Amino acid sequence: MAGQFEYDDGTARAAAAQFEELANSLTSLVNGLHGELSGDSPWSHDKIGSSFAAKFDPDRSQVITNAGDYAKAVDSVAPALTDASNSIIAQDGGVAG
Repeated sequence: MAGQFEYDDGTARAAAAQFEELANSLTSLVNGLHGELSGDSPWSHDKIGSSFAAKFDPDRSQVITNAGDYAKAVDSVAPALTDASNSIIAQDGGVAG
């Protein structure tokens, strides 16, 4: 005996729109973060400043990369939800929802 599959097209498409909005916000935040963190180093180039930069710069690059990757991952959800919604409607003959 097969289980029942319930689907609400309006809810699924609203969720896709919310993910798209979230992805746009995250991308904007990442771009701002990149702009803020990519500027010239505010610390001096003496021994202490150079020591700080040696530890900070690799982490700064990794934070920017990770944030960008997260924004891309979130951005991939909306099209996937939309494709899934379209497939469900097509398989159901246009009556799902």
